[in-house]
Amino acid sequence: MFREPNYQKVLGNRPLFYYFSAQDAAPHFGSAAEARRALDLLRTRCVEAGLGPPYVVALSFWPEKGAQAIDQVGFDAMGAYCNPGDAKGRELPYTDLMGLNRWFWNECKKTGKPFVATINSGWDFRPMMTPEFPDRPANGDWYQAATPAQLAEHLRAAIRWTRENPSICQADTVLVYAWDEFAEGGWICPTLSEEAKRLEAIGGVTGVAKR
Repeated sequence: MFREPNYQKVLGNRPLFYYFSAQDAAPHFGSAAEARRALDLLRTRCVEAGLGPPYVVALSFWPEKGAQAIDQVGFDAMGAYCNPGDAKGRELPYTDLMGLNRWFWNECKKTGKPFVATINSGWDFRPMMTPEFPDRPANGDWYQAATPAQLAEHLRAAIRWTRENPSICQADTVLVYAWDEFAEGGWICPTLSEEAKRLEAIGGVTGVAKR
């Protein structure tokens, strides 16, 4: 899959690979040493396939755990899948979610570790507040839906912040949460109500041509 022409590469020919819940990598493989060996094997196989070694980003909701995963397992950088916010049963404006993302960027910056910034296109997991998902708090905060203009503004800020911090943002990339996490309130794919307005707003920032 890394060899597909549309697979994102960074730093030349290095496939960009996100590892979810990186704080659990060591227990999953049995130890930090075994997890490191697994990543090294993946890197070796990629090089043998004619690619650069994958740039593996440790995703964790806690900055200190992401930094620890880099030190213990050998991930290349850290980041987060998303920033879900607090659990006080509040509806909050999307601007507050933008602020939460930016707070996370700066907290991760304090660790000095390589980093990939994430922006939430939204967060509202009320559809998953059911007995089928007991791990979801019943009083989680949610955020009003972003307008395409707000999403574009937030992405523009993330790109600017990344370019202003090249010492930790070597990969020069940003992660957008998410393509189709409708049950969690984060999406950028076209919908019946919005059509492709979110993608068009992102394209206006990144220069991607409308298709």
